Amino acid sequence: MSPEKNKQNMVSGSFPLVPVILAAGESRRMGSPKPFLTLHGKTFLETIANRLRQAGVSAPGVIVYNASHRDQIKELQLPGFCFVPNRFQEKGQLYSVQLALGEIPPDCTGILLCLADHPLVNLATYSIIKERHEALPGNIVIPVFQGRRGHPPVFPRRVFHEILDLSIKLPGGLKNVLSSNREKIRELDVDDPGILADLDTPGDLSRFTGDNKG
Repeated sequence: MSPEKNKQNMVSGSFPLVPVILAAGESRRMGSPKPFLTLHGKTFLETIANRLRQAGVSAPGVIVYNASHRDQIKELQLPGFCFVPNRFQEKGQLYSVQLALGEIPPDCTGILLCLADHPLVNLATYSIIKERHEALPGNIVIPVFQGRRGHPPVFPRRVFHEILDLSIKLPGGLKNVLSSNREKIRELDVDDPGILADLDTPGDLSRFTGDNKG
């Protein structure tokens, strides 16, 4: 199924927590597109999508991808996601989030914001974050490992307008939303170093997974 056709499959309904995967980066330091690197025989994107589904974060999701990777995206098996091309990667991550919010069902309670270069997040972590969001649907939920914040955070619907109103030229991106909503942030301790494992370079990939590119 083509990205365009899959995008049309975002139908109306009840979607409490919508998974969003950002995969539009240029992967300059890695040397090849990170979303399509493999972990145990599956691409990073497939790994993340499968764990989300197994954890019950199964609402129709959104993947924002680098428009130059269209042919690679359409070869993947990613049921339940619509694909949104980002043709302006130079605008940064905030722009990708804003694109994703344009595809979010109107009755969802929040987004679980996943990064394609964080494929080592445990399935159990996704489940715990989902449960915390269900208990505190109006709060920003951020997983924490050994005192350090990681990914994926939950941004509730109440802050969507702030995200959409942010200028992509404003330094800090989503950190501005965190700063203006400190009282609504809930940190969630998890026993998962994968929330901090940002795989940006071949060295990162080898260190965290024992694999090399490919």
